[in-house]
Amino acid sequence: MAAGAGRLARGRAATPVRCRVVLVSVEGRRLGFEVSAHDGVEVIGEGTHERVIVDAGRFTARALAKRAAGGSGGG
Repeated sequence: MAAGAGRLARGRAATPVRCRVVLVSVEGRRLGFEVSAHDGVEVIGEGTHERVIVDAGRFTARALAKRAAGGSGGG
């Protein structure tokens, strides 16, 4: 997972903020997003975010096999 963000303006207390997230790329299991936040007056932050789709069954099987082999799973 990766994320990058920039703060463009200082938010005011108790001000509603609207966030927008747009899926901008799909490369295999990797998804790329553009994100922004707006306080009703101006854009107060924007950035990018990346996620990877994980096959839960495959992930669990590999983790259990690693544990059974005595792996610590710490990296």
